Amino acid sequence: MPYKVIHEGDKWLVHKMDDEGHPMGKPMGEHDTEDEAQAQMRALYANEDKAKTWTVKAAPEGQGWIEGLGIPFGGPFNGRDLDREFFSQHTEFAFDWFTERPLLYHHGLDNDAGIAVVGRVKTWETKADLGVWTKAQLDAQNEYFEAIKKLIEEGKLFFSSGAMRHLVRVNSKTGEVMRWPWVELSLTPTPSNLFAEVEMVEAQKHFKAAGLEWTEETKAILTAAERNELSDSDFAYIDSEGGRHLPIHDEAHVRNALARFNQTQFESADAKEKARRKKAAGE
Repeated sequence: MPYKVIHEGDKWLVHKMDDEGHPMGKPMGEHDTEDEAQAQMRALYANEDKAKTWTVKAAPEGQGWIEGLGIPFGGPFNGRDLDREFFSQHTEFAFDWFTERPLLYHHGLDNDAGIAVVGRVKTWETKADLGVWTKAQLDAQNEYFEAIKKLIEEGKLFFSSGAMRHLVRVNSKTGEVMRWPWVELSLTPTPSNLFAEVEMVEAQKHFKAAGLEWTEETKAILTAAERNELSDSDFAYIDSEGGRHLPIHDEAHVRNALARFNQTQFESADAKEKARRKKAAGE
């Protein structure tokens, strides 16, 4: 059953909604701040049967292997997640940047576990209209292995993905996440598709801790400041909203543009052809 936070007067109310999107009966809770209301709604949703289908479960591979919907498409609240945004089949995830990704606990925000890598994401598969199904292997030598295993068996943990904030692109009108360079996957008791974002510097720490190679593709990533210093001519494609894509100002970025060209969402065939010609000129 979906829930919704409604602002009435100086209060934030948590309502259960019917199939047509109308509030049912009295509020489930009344709060002074939106954050408090969102926290209650998150807890309510975590107890719903529908949410249980998103929990992490033991995988057939055996001891320490887990699987689940790592990156869901859509969301339980009018097709969106708790942040009013959603992933879709059109989202660019940069899957080919790494052969595996670190598995963290709560995006490294837990005071006890910290940024410790608790496992590795081994495989992922996009399932139409559902999302990205992932399989990971927990590190049996990690000090939190037994505690995490117990929470998984009790159905209390969910997957949540993390990305590099300065590379994320969201359609401000629809809430659709158009670009989400996937850096890490976390096990969390409070699921939300966009629960935490990882800056580039933090991402490098994650890669090093996980023993992952910082490849040419990742070396080609620009910081926000570096990106702002480039001119429009340094990008192969600029969309109708002014978004600049596929930087080609140096050799590393030209190689990166080549690798990512067919994964980029162009607004038209003409725009794609113009970007192709500009990219080719930079080779």
